[in-house]
Amino acid sequence: MGIVLIAGAVLLMVLIGRKMAEPRQADCPGGQVDLQGRGIMVDSAVEGQTMRVTLQKNEGHTEIVLIDICTGAVSGALTLKTDKASAEE
Repeated sequence: MGIVLIAGAVLLMVLIGRKMAEPRQADCPGGQVDLQGRGIMVDSAVEGQTMRVTLQKNEGHTEIVLIDICTGAVSGALTLKTDKASAEE
């Protein structure tokens, strides 16, 4: 019974030591993103650490940009070219 108690205590100390040795995640420093020239922001949403921004440059040209909010880096962009809306509708 004593061996089980000693082994359990040692195991617990090892697990606690490993947890304390893990690097802690730094707070999100944020960043700065220059989207000038890409259009007017018409929508945005944050999902976890990613911000999705929808930009409209002109009729028939929409761009969706994914931004990492902790670094400010653009992680992806999708350009949508569609037909222009008809004035007859």
